[in-house]
Amino acid sequence: MPEVLGSAVTSLHNDNPESAYLGALKTSTLPSQDLYWPAMEAVIQKYVAGCDLCNRINAPCHTLDGLNRPLAPHSHPCDGLTMDFVTHLLESTALGYTGILVIVNHMSNIATYLPCRKDIDSPELARLYF
Repeated sequence: MPEVLGSAVTSLHNDNPESAYLGALKTSTLPSQDLYWPAMEAVIQKYVAGCDLCNRINAPCHTLDGLNRPLAPHSHPCDGLTMDFVTHLLESTALGYTGILVIVNHMSNIATYLPCRKDIDSPELARLYF
């Protein structure tokens, strides 16, 4: 079968709205149910590799991993502190707590959970922390 005809058959199966630009593997299963021609897989892979919509829709979902490096050791106990708020929770007490302040000390691997309100300001944060 000429490559032009193979590309036309692939186009019918790949560009069809019901097929949803499935990629080379799934696109090759559709025409192979009814047809066969030599180098069918190569023609389909070449067509899908050149299809703009296929490349945009089937973008790689995994990023390349970077180098794994250990975190630098902390020389002072307060060097590795992180704070995060978990807010918009249900009101839990009469004091109106609707959030949690999470403080993690990465040197000792201790996490502290403190109840707070979602509209906490700097003086209240300092009072909770110290």
